[in-house]
Amino acid sequence: MIDEDFEEIMKEQTQYIEELEAELAEYKHVASAIDTQWAESQDEIADLKAKLAKTVEALQFYGTLIGEKHECPWHMNSEDFGAKARTTLAELTGGKDD
Repeated sequence: MIDEDFEEIMKEQTQYIEELEAELAEYKHVASAIDTQWAESQDEIADLKAKLAKTVEALQFYGTLIGEKHECPWHMNSEDFGAKARTTLAELTGGKDD
């Protein structure tokens, strides 16, 4: 009787362990997918930071055209060409000169 009870308990425990191992395998799969997604997002963030840096550099260049008259092929008033660049640059940098 004790051996039968022990055998039943061991059977239940073995089944429980197998269920836990299956859950653990699923969690490991999910964790792996999250790690992959994290790495991809970090790559995308790095690309966006590089593009933003180039944008800021261009805006700094065009933002220096303060009130200067420049010839342009479109026959537009070029005295305020730098105004939009300076405004956008201030929005991107929070008004800092980085």
